[in-house]
Amino acid sequence: MLEVRDLAVSYGPVRALHEVCIKAAPGKITSVIGSNGAGKSTLLKAIAGLVPTVSGTVIWEGNQLNNMDSVEIVRAGVVMVPEGRGMLARHTVYENLELGAYTRKDKAIKSDIEKIFDRFPVLGQRQKQLSGTLSGGEQQMLAIGRALMAKPRLLMLDEPSLGLGPLIVGDVFTIIQKIALDGSAVLLVEQEVGRTLRCSDYTYVLETGSIIDEGKSGELLDRDSIRKAYLGTIG
Repeated sequence: MLEVRDLAVSYGPVRALHEVCIKAAPGKITSVIGSNGAGKSTLLKAIAGLVPTVSGTVIWEGNQLNNMDSVEIVRAGVVMVPEGRGMLARHTVYENLELGAYTRKDKAIKSDIEKIFDRFPVLGQRQKQLSGTLSGGEQQMLAIGRALMAKPRLLMLDEPSLGLGPLIVGDVFTIIQKIALDGSAVLLVEQEVGRTLRCSDYTYVLETGSIIDEGKSGELLDRDSIRKAYLGTIG
């Protein structure tokens, strides 16, 4: 279980997160929605140890992550797929997957790469291809596959639908649902509000760094205040 308690983050004099509290459970998709600049990406980065926190705690499986560096957090089973995917464009698909296992030293890395190819057959077909030459959808699959190589028990995804066509977005959301069904906790940040509310279990609404609403995703989808606030993004 992930528990974020009263988390505050500042960039210089500007407060980006104000005493944010969220939870994410194994086998469930927890989503965070909100407009641009709401603090969604900052929240994920703070959990991942990529930005310092001002106050509050991040508890994962009973351990406080605030005192760990980002590598230790990955070793603890918390892995993030960043916005923009973060591919090493001049490395092959296979090499990118190997790099996803950089915190591991076990002998199962090669067999786990084969499991990624079983899950994403197109990556197996393109394993010797430079990742920078893949389509946007293929790059997103590679980004998720690379994250899975770290054996996450909490997978955080930042805007996985960004720049993708509707059909590919549907495929990506199906992949995310399967990851949760396999038992991992999933924390999903998205602006595609309608699809996110339909596929997730519980949702937090973040605006100007504060949680302004929360609830079961299906209930939020039917709430007038949510529909009015995100009328341009519900699909």
